[in-house]
Amino acid sequence: MNQLKIYPIAPEEPKSQMYTVRVNGLETGVYTSFRFDPKQASERIQGRPVSPVSFTAFDFEGEAEIEIRLKRLPTHKVMVRPLSLGIHPETDGTVIRLKITQNANFSVEPFGEQEPLHIFANPMETDIPDKTAPNVHYFEAGTHRIDPIRLKDNDIVYLEGGAFVYAKPQPPEKRKPFGLVNAIEMWWTDFTLMAEGVKNVRIAGRGVLCGRKTLEACQRHRLLGIMRSTDVTVEGIVFREGTSWSIHTEEASQVLIDNVKVLGHFANNDGIDVCDSHDVLVRNSFAHNADDSFLVKAFKPVSNVVFENCVAWNDVSTSFGAVCEIAAETKNIVFRSCTVTHSTFPLWDHDAGGVIGVWNAYGGTAENFLFEDITIEKAAAGKEPIKVSVVWLDSGRVRNVTFRNIDVLDSGDERIAVYGQQEKMVDGVHFENICINGRYLRDPADPRIVNSCNADITVQ
Repeated sequence: MNQLKIYPIAPEEPKSQMYTVRVNGLETGVYTSFRFDPKQASERIQGRPVSPVSFTAFDFEGEAEIEIRLKRLPTHKVMVRPLSLGIHPETDGTVIRLKITQNANFSVEPFGEQEPLHIFANPMETDIPDKTAPNVHYFEAGTHRIDPIRLKDNDIVYLEGGAFVYAKPQPPEKRKPFGLVNAIEMWWTDFTLMAEGVKNVRIAGRGVLCGRKTLEACQRHRLLGIMRSTDVTVEGIVFREGTSWSIHTEEASQVLIDNVKVLGHFANNDGIDVCDSHDVLVRNSFAHNADDSFLVKAFKPVSNVVFENCVAWNDVSTSFGAVCEIAAETKNIVFRSCTVTHSTFPLWDHDAGGVIGVWNAYGGTAENFLFEDITIEKAAAGKEPIKVSVVWLDSGRVRNVTFRNIDVLDSGDERIAVYGQQEKMVDGVHFENICINGRYLRDPADPRIVNSCNADITVQ
């Protein structure tokens, strides 16, 4: 049986200048965001070069026929990514039609990497909370401006589809200096939503949590913090234009992050950073952001973290892995059944992370990592599609990392980097069924493998 839920169109929210969308004949709201784009920027936001991105969302079950109308003719063959979804659009001038039968987060690209349309085809919602309950922060469809919220045990934050919840710029007494970003003085403020020292908390819905207004006021913050808390669920909502990391865990456990979407363009705009935490599952989620997308970082120990069925369009740094801040034991980390649709720009520094992999720069130990069933659809020259490295601090180690069933479809760089400042800083790296630009990896002596630290490497 077909079901469809279209959200109320937010009258105050700027609409896309490129797309209109109908699903089974009903119009959906198509809204704006931006991507970091130093090559073809159409404008600058607080000194950051950006170009437009559009997005729309709805809930459905069964079958959905989508009609997309463009304001100008496509300049490229229309692609729908991830390619594994097998969505083949029909194009007739400025009209694109496609049909879907499964819930997914995907991108429609009539102009190559420029001006994509992200479509979030959500499952039908269940467990909508009672808006009058005392423990529920309920945001109805429409525009809201809020001060930071500190959550309590058993709290629920719910954003209806069509709700746009903006973090409000904070007064001088509630901010502290951050420093210069793009030669502009910035200020640091509290997380918009903070779950600190609590249990049994849920943040859910189909609305948008946004940092756009605080960035306009030169204020930086993270949209959601889960700190020293347990039994936390985050589901369904869009995190738009956070001015730093979008979702940040710290010393948390029993965390589920499911079907969230991240859109961001500013400096240090990470997607989901699982830090200092254990027993965390991130699944069915999407990020098109400027910095790292789906990551673990360790200032204190991290263990038992799984990322599965996630999609990354990453403009600068690493899409899936552990990056830079590995100062403590980091173990038993899994990335499974994930897709990188684009890794757009080359390394910002030689030591930086590749498209996927482990970059240990803070002297800790990273071990027992599994990257399995990963597709990299398109990646820039000047960034290794797979990279494992220890740099900066000689105490760092990486051990027992497996890459299995990795398919790199179109990469301007074919290197597999295994780097270390000294011998055996990286050890026990296993490659199984790795294909880059149509050529399989068969031998540890393959010239595409750059092994600078005499690591023990096996290939199958």
